[in-house]
Order: sequence, then C-alpha cells, then structure tokens
Amino acid sequence: HIFKLEQAEYNLEGINWQHIEFLDNQEALDLIAAKPMNMLALIDEESKFPKGTDESMLNKLHQYHGSHPNYLKPK
Repeated sequence: HIFKLEQAEYNLEGINWQHIEFLDNQEALDLIAAKPMNMLALIDEESKFPKGTDESMLNKLHQYHGSHPNYLKPK
C-alpha cells in the first residue's frame, strides 16, 4: 500500500525515479489488521473474555475469515 502511494506521489510531483515492482499484499494486510473483525481484533477480544480458549478463538477466526483467500484452515 505504501509503495503505491509513494509511487503515485512521485508521479504527481514529477520526481525522476525508477519504478519498483512489488507483490501487492493488501488482502493479507487487511485480513490481519483491517477493521472491524480482523485477526488482531478477534485475538484481542478473545484474550479479554474470561472463559476464552484457543479453540473458541480458532472457531471465531474460521467463522469470520474461513472464506478469505489468504486464510487457510489447519488440517
């Protein structure tokens, strides 16, 4: 994301630069940190729940992100 923004800004400002190819991992970043129910939020929520367990956290991750292309359920 930051690379896209910087490259766009360089173009707007007419800065002479060399284009950098990179793999866009925005989907993976969104899975981890985009609101509202990202992985970090679910882990944080479950850690505050008095009877939260690894299994209940994993179930929530599967429920919210099971169909996401960057989320792989363990076998």
